Amino acid sequence: MPLIINLIPIEERSDMEYGTVMKNLKRTRRHVLLVLIVAALIGWMAVLAIAADPLGSWRKGTNKRLIIEFVEKVTTPGSPSFVTPEDRVVTFDMDGTVLLEKPSYALFAFAIPLIKAAAAAQPALLERPHVRAIVDGDMKYFAKAGKFGPEGLYATLLETHTGKAEARYSADARAFLFEKKHPRFKAPYAETVYLPMLEMIRYLNVNGFRVYICSGSDISFIRAMIEKSIGLPVENAIGTQVMTTWIEHDKGSEFRREHAFVEPVNDEKGKPVNILRIVGKRPIIAVGNSEGDRDMLEYSDDKNPATLDLQMIVNHDDPEREYEYAVEKVNHLAAENSWHVISMKKDWERIFNFDKK
Repeated sequence: MPLIINLIPIEERSDMEYGTVMKNLKRTRRHVLLVLIVAALIGWMAVLAIAADPLGSWRKGTNKRLIIEFVEKVTTPGSPSFVTPEDRVVTFDMDGTVLLEKPSYALFAFAIPLIKAAAAAQPALLERPHVRAIVDGDMKYFAKAGKFGPEGLYATLLETHTGKAEARYSADARAFLFEKKHPRFKAPYAETVYLPMLEMIRYLNVNGFRVYICSGSDISFIRAMIEKSIGLPVENAIGTQVMTTWIEHDKGSEFRREHAFVEPVNDEKGKPVNILRIVGKRPIIAVGNSEGDRDMLEYSDDKNPATLDLQMIVNHDDPEREYEYAVEKVNHLAAENSWHVISMKKDWERIFNFDKK
């Protein structure tokens, strides 16, 4: 092989290599700057889109205008209805208000197979009438037994993870929500959230409101999805809470779930009690969808004409795009309290994010 001798002096070679490196660095910087500019433009376009129409999946009409006008009134300094940011508290029910609740609540779609498995492993559980009703599919039993009490509907939720680690429950709930698909819509349960409500929550957040999810569901079940699916922090979940015990053992320490609730259960009259306990302030906006939300909406309505507050209730009146149920009950509940009815059929252009535009 012929010997090739580089006749360029070492000093000149170093200068040339340095120049090449600097050119590459400048080119890289230009590319990075371009990427940052594009990203910033996309971000600003998103902000402008929200500013132009913060409720893009809502049809033009009374309710869309009502929400926007309410926000403008309470956030504009100098307005007679101005509310300071620390008092801009909002509560949304979850099931049927933000999250699909048919053909069954997501929480019970998660819990029922676990209850049946527990009863199969421990037949003595079948001596508990509420467990027997779940295993037999006898939902009429709960029409008589009710929601509350040691043999009511909520008591069934204590049969899935008693004695197990709280972290185990959270992991199981998360796996169900993000992996198990809804039987009709074939999307993970965590994605069956209502797009118009997500827009309303985002719009309120942007305008300095503190938004809470206030649901009868297990608080750990809500926390398993609230960040990714709803866009709120876990500390903004208000739910039914199972008692836990802090356990120390040879492998470390953990919370374990007990066979009891932290009273009251977060439904009906328990909702305002838990809002006061966790938030400490009356919400000025409350949104629900059923009789179980009546007390939460009443709490937010101080009946004082001098102060501005807003109560809204979702009516499931669209069987083609979602479900139809309790239409007249919701209309009656709203009418007797002068609350505003959100009609899925009339008010919402799209219901789910996975809907075709």
